[in-house]
Amino acid sequence: MIHTYKTKGLHANMRLTAIFLLGVSTLFNPSVVRAAPPELPSPMRGVTVGMPGLTAELFTLLEETEVNVIRVGIASDQNTNNPPTAMDPLKTYETNLAYLDAALPMAEAADIKIILTAANIYGRSLDFFWTDPDDSAGFRDHLADLWGAIATRYLDDPSIVAFDVLNEPNFPAGQSALWYDEMLPQSITAIRNVDTNIWLVVEPGPWGLAGGFSTMQLVNDPHVIYSFHHYAPHSYTHQDIGAYAGYEAVYPGTNKNFLNGPLSYWGKEQLREEMQPAIDFAQTHNVRMYVGEFGVLRWAEGGAAWLEDSISIFEEEGWDWTFHSLATWNGWNATYPSNAPASLVPDGGYRGDRWDVLMNYWNSDSVAPPFPLLLAGWERGNQLAAPTQTLAGFDGSSSWEVSEGTPWATEWDRWDNDTTFGTLIGGAQLSQGAYRLDQGLRTSASLSFSVTNNSLVDYDLSHLSFDIWRPNNASDTYMVSAVGGDISLSNNFAMGNTTGVGGVLPEVGGSDYEDFDISLAVLADRTLAPGESATFQITFTDTTPATSAKFYVDNVAIIGTPSPVALIINIISLKPFSSQVMKLVIHTTDPSVSYLKTKTDLLGTWANVGHSMDGSAPFIETNLSYSTTSGTNVEIYVETTNAPAQFFGVGSQ
Repeated sequence: MIHTYKTKGLHANMRLTAIFLLGVSTLFNPSVVRAAPPELPSPMRGVTVGMPGLTAELFTLLEETEVNVIRVGIASDQNTNNPPTAMDPLKTYETNLAYLDAALPMAEAADIKIILTAANIYGRSLDFFWTDPDDSAGFRDHLADLWGAIATRYLDDPSIVAFDVLNEPNFPAGQSALWYDEMLPQSITAIRNVDTNIWLVVEPGPWGLAGGFSTMQLVNDPHVIYSFHHYAPHSYTHQDIGAYAGYEAVYPGTNKNFLNGPLSYWGKEQLREEMQPAIDFAQTHNVRMYVGEFGVLRWAEGGAAWLEDSISIFEEEGWDWTFHSLATWNGWNATYPSNAPASLVPDGGYRGDRWDVLMNYWNSDSVAPPFPLLLAGWERGNQLAAPTQTLAGFDGSSSWEVSEGTPWATEWDRWDNDTTFGTLIGGAQLSQGAYRLDQGLRTSASLSFSVTNNSLVDYDLSHLSFDIWRPNNASDTYMVSAVGGDISLSNNFAMGNTTGVGGVLPEVGGSDYEDFDISLAVLADRTLAPGESATFQITFTDTTPATSAKFYVDNVAIIGTPSPVALIINIISLKPFSSQVMKLVIHTTDPSVSYLKTKTDLLGTWANVGHSMDGSAPFIETNLSYSTTSGTNVEIYVETTNAPAQFFGVGSQ
């Protein structure tokens, strides 16, 4: 799998990338391809299209831009007489999937990533949730089958980085469970049964509107991007089509959002107010937010101002976004003037003020802030236990101590049930097991958690998160310390109090503990280089002892983000050169500090490996300056071995 950031232009978030390849075969090994979540541009800035819009003409138009992502709607073939089956869920999609298959090499060559979304799929009515649930049961079952088949078909494709589970889920009040409790988890399970690490994009209902985040919960998966669609005020952006036939409005100005809504003045601050539930959700949970669709019809007066105000809010919040659209009906297309006839051609040849706004932001050098990743997480209270979840390339351990009183034990009957590590990372399983201290804390007790970076990339530690239940309304002081490893040690850099919850023991089977997120930004050195480790200790001091009181800790996580570096490396292609030699075409921003590396198993140590300039001896262990120049890339040749699996990577010395 190639993990990379966009290399066109200067606004890429430049990080060292590791590429894992199976050296004795030309086939990718799926377990290696998705060893970690695909790297994403930061931020993603792009366009939305339907599958038939994925043409060479579209990619020619995008050469003018620094677009780095395309959101593609999956739709069933028109006039099909071959409904999908559980055995063949893609039966009715092959014509449209052929457009996608033909576009993937063009996307890879342009270093443009692809997000797939379930749009007009077989059996779907846009109002399907409004009907008798039995009438939509076939569609609901098909969605999960579709995603299982799509995940299998595109498991090893380096350009497809995310699956948007359902485009604009729609349901009436009281029926949200059909989406949140049935279709969404079933579809995620179908994807995760095939691909454990591809990014998931999840929209709230109804219609994927920002307001849906006012009631939405975190999804129980660590690799989720949250998304909404922005067309507010709807009557303005959709004027003179559908229900808005004959409606004319300007921006900024007085508009209704929807036809049944009140008149109000719409400018940038009103747009921000409309997005406030998404802003609050993203800031509260520190999650990645993505505006999957937004756009304005080309004849709407003030369209350039609407685009400017909307995108400027996205950028201020550090959000990803994809404009709708360049390769569907051209009512939305910014390359057409207001009076152009209808067309499906991507490039209408017009370069007006709406196009100028998009180009300004597509080609911006600004970089979004990093988003947190779960490096190591503990969900069960086993002494000396390894983490139950780790990011690829990380491992860890835990231990406990008590100075007086009953030692720590494992609580199998009561545990935290909110499926988050603190509040920042989702994906904590509802697994039995929490750390438990019986009969009060007495003097003090501590839990220690260690993490080691065995990847090829520096990581900046972000937070130590955990969940606590202290029943009987007791209160205790906690202290967080960095007590070992290769970072700055700073005893008691965080202090605070726990509080009681409900005054009773947690319910058997799980309850919602209190969430704590301790920032590690106060440490002078919080960067873990490859091979380095860090140990953190949480010490609890009993200030209100109570006989037979218990104390519970669950869902502990060490959280971090990859550190930016000034090196980008991509493998462009690989193919056999002879029975014992493979040819690799590599793009690197600095060949003099880039080295070919290998190891025989993913737990081993990376070592430099020799390569040749032309496929013949000598094969020298040196940097990629020893190569053949091919445009902006270099070509090297490497010998393969007879080992059962030999993995190759490219990194700095």
